[in-house]
Amino acid sequence: MADFFDDEVKGVDFSLIKQLFEGFIHPQMDQILFKQFPDGEGTSAVYRSVVHSPSVIKKIHQLKLLTNNFTLDVKSVASFPLHDMFGIQLGSQAVHLPFYINMDFDQLGASQVLPA
Repeated sequence: MADFFDDEVKGVDFSLIKQLFEGFIHPQMDQILFKQFPDGEGTSAVYRSVVHSPSVIKKIHQLKLLTNNFTLDVKSVASFPLHDMFGIQLGSQAVHLPFYINMDFDQLGASQVLPA
């Protein structure tokens, strides 16, 4: 078991592990969404606000840790600047804890986090 954590979960912060265990007690999945409107020509999106939308997990049908060596490739997109907005690094990077989950959840009402 120690070999699994040494080889497969390098770089995972303790706060993530804590959050996973707390999820068993209070099964909720928070989502951050971008409320968007099209521009005047309908060719681009103009982001107006960021909203928080909690979801209560009702049932987990399947949860599986993936064992292959996955990478995430984050591209630069002008209408969705992840690096500028959240500091997410661009380019190819290792995925430290890849998983698959199939679940049922109820989507609760959203509240605004950041205005336009």
